[in-house]
Amino acid sequence: AIALARELGMSVQGVELFEPFVDIARQAADAAGVADRCQFIHGDIAAMPAAVVPVDVAVFAALGDVLGPLDVTMGIIRRYVRPGGFVVINDSCLRDGVTESFPGFEHCRPLAETRTLLTAHGNELVAEILEPDDDDDDDSVDEGAVIAARAEELARRLPALESRLRRFVDSQLAEYEYLDHHTVGAVWVLRRA
Repeated sequence: AIALARELGMSVQGVELFEPFVDIARQAADAAGVADRCQFIHGDIAAMPAAVVPVDVAVFAALGDVLGPLDVTMGIIRRYVRPGGFVVINDSCLRDGVTESFPGFEHCRPLAETRTLLTAHGNELVAEILEPDDDDDDDSVDEGAVIAARAEELARRLPALESRLRRFVDSQLAEYEYLDHHTVGAVWVLRRA
C-alpha cells in the first residue's frame, strides 16, 4: 500500500484483522510521507459493512484459506471492487500431477481448478503470471538459512527453547521444500464482471 501511494500517487486503503499490524502500517506510512494517501483499517473484511465504497483495484496477497475456499474468498473480495475494476491475487497452485498436500497449503489446487475457482463469480481472468521453473533461483534456501541462523542465535541465549526452535526450523525447511517442488507461485489479475 505504501509503495503504491509513494510510487504511483494512489490513494490506498488497507484492511487488517490483527490490530498491531494496523498501527505499524500507519507508522510506516507516516515515516514514508504518504499518510495522507494511506488509510489502514482494523477489521474483518469478510464481515465489513456493505456501505464500504467499492475500489478500482483490490490486492490480496498470499490468499491461503483465511476467508474460506478460493471461490468464497473471491466472492468476498469482489464485493469491495467496482464493476469493471480489478482484483489482483498473489498465491500459488499445485504443479501438474501433484496430489500431495501439506499442512497449511491444503487450499492449493491444480492450475485449471484454481482458474475455475477464481472466476466462479463471473470475474474475467485477464492476466496470469506463473513463477518460472528456475532451479538456480532458490530464494527459499536463503530464507531457510536465515531462519536457521536466527534460531541458533536464540537457542544460545535461551537454551530451554532449543528443541522447540529446532522443530520450528525443521518445519520451515519442510514447508520450503514442499513449496519449491510441489507448487507454482502465481499472480492473477481478474476484472470484476
